[in-house]
Order: sequence, then C-alpha cells, then structure tokens
Amino acid sequence: METSRRITAIQSTLISLSESEVKDNEERILLKLQSGLKHADQYYYWMGRHTPFKELIIDYTRRIDIPLSSVRFLFDGSPINPLFSANRLELEDGDSIYVIRRDVSASTETTLISLPRAKGEMPITLKVGLFGTDHHLLYLIGRSTPLEYLFLDYADRTSLFYEKIRFYIQKRWLLIDPKKTADDYKMEDGGIICWMPLPKNKFS
Repeated sequence: METSRRITAIQSTLISLSESEVKDNEERILLKLQSGLKHADQYYYWMGRHTPFKELIIDYTRRIDIPLSSVRFLFDGSPINPLFSANRLELEDGDSIYVIRRDVSASTETTLISLPRAKGEMPITLKVGLFGTDHHLLYLIGRSTPLEYLFLDYADRTSLFYEKIRFYIQKRWLLIDPKKTADDYKMEDGGIICWMPLPKNKFS
C-alpha cells in the first residue's frame, strides 16, 4: 500500500514494503529517509523490523531511477549493511536513514566502480561483461554483499533489462544466484562474471 500527501512544495510518500518481503505477524517500524539528493520528495518506509535493508535500498533506488552505486545509506554516520535489519541496528520508530550521493564517473574498462560496503567488510574486485566479448566493467564490492547489487547497477549503467539477462561465473560457467555473495562462491580478486540474455521464449 502506498499513500501520499502534499505539504507545501514537498511530496511526502509513505511506502509499505509488500507482504512478500515481510514475515507473517512481524513487528513493523516507520523510518524516514533524509535525502541529500536534488529532488523534493520525502519518503517514509513502513517495514518489518527483521526485514533486510536491501529491500528498502532496492525499492528506493528503483523508485527515483538512480544506480545503486551512486548513493550511500547511513545511520548514525555509518554505512548500512544491506543484510542488516532495523532490529539488528536497534532502530526505533521515527529514526532517520540518510541518503548521500557518491561520485560516479563515466563507466569505462579502467573505471573502478565501488559499491557501498558495510564498515569493516572485506572487498573483492570483479569484472563484468557480455559473454564472448573482451569489454568489461570493473567493480569493487563487499565479499558479504549480495551480488544482486552489482547486477542491478550493471544493468542500469548498460541500459539492460535486468529481468531478461542472467549472470554466470565465467571460469566455471556457473549460473549465479543473485542473493548469494562472492564469498558464497569462493570467488577471487579479478574474477570474471559474464552475462547472457534469456532465450526469447523465457520472457516473451
């Protein structure tokens, strides 16, 4: 459910994450997003206390149409681990999450695209590109961060439909589960991830 009301020049929007993202009978919490971005909208999220913040982060970046790597989400001055929940961070109703912009340069083969990581999280460098080509984008991502964040950012930057492509570990030709991490697959620095489009009969 989503409701909104107009306050002077600000559009204030309450977003309730869908029931599929919240466990049955889970206690909820209301959080405010304080944004330093150049848009007037103000967002509040009504979400489960045990729901991973990745649901909020993905919803917000898709909602305002920005790449995941272009912003950081902070609480009490520290980056939020997407796998953490409001309960784990001991948040209370009305607490604010701050959204700040990261500098994102043009994406080339020599550009290192750094995705948000939790404080102290070990990073890994990965290359991503179309199977059968030599052009890759270079990513720095947390070893414990779901690879879905990398995939969504890559699709945004390359104007691909995320739902119509699949990503593989090139060395083993292994289909990647977006919910898993680099550590889950025991990936090493410099590893290559390639993508291929789904067969047309899979999405037509």
